[in-house]
Amino acid sequence: KIQKCSRRCPNSPGSYIAMVIPVGGFAPTGTLGPPPEEVLRLLPALKATVVALTVMVIGEFIATYYQEAISELLTPLLGLIALRDASQTGQCILCLALVAGFNCISDITSLVLILSGERYIAGAKYFFSTECSGKVRVYDPTTQSMKVEVRELCSWQTVLGNSVLICALILEFLCCKWSIKAFRAYQADNLNTMDAMLGDPGERMDRMDRMGPAGPTGPTPGGEEDRSRPPGSQGFVPFSGQGQRLS
Repeated sequence: KIQKCSRRCPNSPGSYIAMVIPVGGFAPTGTLGPPPEEVLRLLPALKATVVALTVMVIGEFIATYYQEAISELLTPLLGLIALRDASQTGQCILCLALVAGFNCISDITSLVLILSGERYIAGAKYFFSTECSGKVRVYDPTTQSMKVEVRELCSWQTVLGNSVLICALILEFLCCKWSIKAFRAYQADNLNTMDAMLGDPGERMDRMDRMGPAGPTGPTPGGEEDRSRPPGSQGFVPFSGQGQRLS
């Protein structure tokens, strides 16, 4: 019989079922817990790099290099989350390395386009020049088509933007390098902790060799070897006694 209720029935199974959504971090195994000594030494340098990148992002916004500034902004934001608490750094250090590496490649691409005259300035010889002209394509509303015009491209903003972009490239590289180094320090510390818990690898192998597939072998506590077990009798031994019935 199907029970119909306008509200949730108090005796229905659904009233006692709750959905549990597991929420976990993206940190690899071994990066949780207190940071190792090497990570503590790297944290001041990483924090200084993140602060300097924040200044570079502000400079790129002033220079109207919006595409580079928006991409560069991800590194300081993630660095603020990763480096705010030293005990939680391991959960985001790998993400910080990946974002910094991606932005480093993006800055190299932007520099190549700028030096080739495809973006912001007319070419490499005007990289630090405040005066240069170049051809640009603009929309003409009278003819409703695109036309080419010669306009002034260089200014103090392009000099600022190009200078900031070079500094940002160096800082992104350093941030990626030090983040990877910190992540490896977490992994090495985790391996050392596991080795300390399990003991020396050579001793573990010796214990496994003595145990064998069927348990430890050797002399009995009385000093004599156990001869009740025939040679080669290893593995499963079926029960051969009298069965017992529980009342």
